[in-house]
Amino acid sequence: MPNSPLPLPLVAFEEYMLRDDRPKFPMTIILRLRFTGRMDRQAGSAALKQVVARHPLLRAKVETTARGRLTWVPVEDNFPSIRWLEAPQPDRLPLMRPIDLFSESGLRAWATAGAQQSSLTLQVHHAVCDGKALLQVADDFLRSYAKQMGHQASAIELRPCAAETLRGRAKFGLTVLKTLRMLPAQLSGLWGVWKFLMRRPVSLLDATEASSGDLPLSFPDVKVGRLDANDVRRLSVAASESKVTVNDWLLRDFFTAVDDFRRRQKATTANQWIRFSVPMSLRHLADRRLPAANVVSMVFLERKRKQIADSAGLLRNIHAEMDLLLRRDLGLTFIFSLLVLRWLPGGMAKRVNNGCCDATCVLSNLGRVMADSPLPRSDGKIVAGNLVLEDIDFFAPFRDGTTVTLGLVFYAGRLQFCMQYDSRSISEAQADDLMTTYLSKIRSSLDLACRSIQGNAG
Repeated sequence: MPNSPLPLPLVAFEEYMLRDDRPKFPMTIILRLRFTGRMDRQAGSAALKQVVARHPLLRAKVETTARGRLTWVPVEDNFPSIRWLEAPQPDRLPLMRPIDLFSESGLRAWATAGAQQSSLTLQVHHAVCDGKALLQVADDFLRSYAKQMGHQASAIELRPCAAETLRGRAKFGLTVLKTLRMLPAQLSGLWGVWKFLMRRPVSLLDATEASSGDLPLSFPDVKVGRLDANDVRRLSVAASESKVTVNDWLLRDFFTAVDDFRRRQKATTANQWIRFSVPMSLRHLADRRLPAANVVSMVFLERKRKQIADSAGLLRNIHAEMDLLLRRDLGLTFIFSLLVLRWLPGGMAKRVNNGCCDATCVLSNLGRVMADSPLPRSDGKIVAGNLVLEDIDFFAPFRDGTTVTLGLVFYAGRLQFCMQYDSRSISEAQADDLMTTYLSKIRSSLDLACRSIQGNAG
C-alpha cells in the first residue's frame, strides 16, 4: 500500500499483548455484528477490503530485526478476507484458533448470510488494536457496505483516517511539559504498582487446571446477557442520583456478584483479594484520525469480602478510586511500568505471563458505541443498506488464572453483557450462574435505588 507507514517498531503495550499471547490462552478480541436481512456477499467482501486498506496494522505481521527489535511489517499475500459460513448457527461464534503474528496478519473475519439473518464476526490479535479501535473498524465496514449497496451513497462518508498518525500512537497526548507536570502524580501511582505486585488475587474458583489442558476445540465459549432500555434508563438515573458514574455502579455490582458466586461455590475466605482488570482508554483529540491501534491501558481494582459486604460504602470507594485514577492520569502508570520492564535485563519477555493469576476477572466497558454514525436508524438501530444492525457483541480475551471476561456494550438503548469464559476451569452451568447472578444484582440494586428516590421525592 503506497500510504502505509510500515515498517513500524512495536510500542510497549503492543509488545505486552504479543508476549502475553499463548497457544493455550490466545490474546485475541472478538466482535460480532448481528443483522436482520441477508448480507450481500459481493458488497460485504468489497466493504471489508476497503476497511482493511484503511488500517495498516490489520494487514501487518511481526518480524524480529537483526538487533532483536519487534517490528510491524506489511503482509504482501494472504490479505484478510471474509470466510463465508454455509451452515450458520445464529447463537454460536465460529470456531477459532490462535493467531500467530509472526506468520500471518492479526485479523480474521467470518460472515453468515441467511434468508432473514446475517452476521459479521471479527477476531483480532490484541497486539493490533483495542476494543474501541475494533468498533471503529466495524463502523467503517457498515458505512462502506451501505455505499457498496448504493443506499444514500453520496451522504455517507467514512470517518477521517490518516495512516501516518500511527507513528504517534503511543504519545497519548503527552508533551514534555505535561509529562514533567504529571511526574509527582505518577510517583504516587507506585503505591498501586506495589499493591499489584505484593497482593495475590484469587481466581474465580480458586483452583484452576486450565494451564494443564490444551485450548478447547469449542473455543470461544461465550454467554450473552442484556438489560433492556427501561433498566438502562433506571441505571442512568440511579447513578446520577448517587453522584457516581454508570461504570462505578456496574463495577460495584460485579464485585458483589462475584463474591456471591464464589460463596455459593464454596470458594472464598474473608482475607482473599478479588481483583478486576479494567481497561481504560487513553484517547485524546489528537487521535481522532488514528487508524485501528491500541490506545489503552489497564487499571486494577481489588477488594476483600468485608469491603464488598458494605454495598453503599463499596460504591463510594469505587467512585473515589476511579475519579482519582482519571484526574491524575494514573491509567498511564501501567504503560510506564511496561516501559520500565523493557529496560530491565531480559526485557518484557522474561516477566510477562508467568502463570500466576493477576486478576480474578476482566470488566471492559466500551460505553455507547457508534453513537455518531451518519447511517439512518430504525428504532434506534443502525440501518446499513439492506441490513439492520440488531446487536453488537464484544468478547475480551482471558488469560491464565483469569477465567472470565465481560465486555459491556451500550447500543440502541440497551446494555449487552458479553462473557467469554475458559471452559477448562468453569463449566457452562457455572458461567450461566455467574451471568444470572450479575444481572440479578444489578436489577436488585436498581429496585432499591428507585424505591429510595421515590421515598425522598415523597
